[in-house]
Amino acid sequence: MSATIKAGLPSFDLPIPLPAPSEAKDASVIRMPKFVVYAPRPVLTEPMVTSKSALALLLRQRYPGASVKGQDPLQSRVPNYAALMYRDDERLARISEFEHLAATLKAIGTAAEGSDLLKEMHRTVWRQPTWLEDAMDRSYNGSRR
Repeated sequence: MSATIKAGLPSFDLPIPLPAPSEAKDASVIRMPKFVVYAPRPVLTEPMVTSKSALALLLRQRYPGASVKGQDPLQSRVPNYAALMYRDDERLARISEFEHLAATLKAIGTAAEGSDLLKEMHRTVWRQPTWLEDAMDRSYNGSRR
């Protein structure tokens, strides 16, 4: 019985090994060392990967009292102070990353590049509030600035 089954099955031959790469005999061919290229990892922020309702819930949990249920976290007629606080926290996190990088540059002996990076960073991420953000700050702080 087993001989009949084996006769009906296709034969299995071992795969033919690949030929070894031949060395270049031409002097114009230059062999480079092997290296691995890594693609940069995407940086996904919470607003990019969450829905509007999940982002609204996150803002209400992280900044209690700064937004109300049902308020659009991205844009709304009623100012969402929690969204403003979230954006400001993200800005401060970027500032601290740049300051850490500038301190590292100064520590390894390139103080000029570290100072230039700090100047450029402060010009780029300096907060310039709009009239709406100014009004929200005054409202939240009891008309004090």
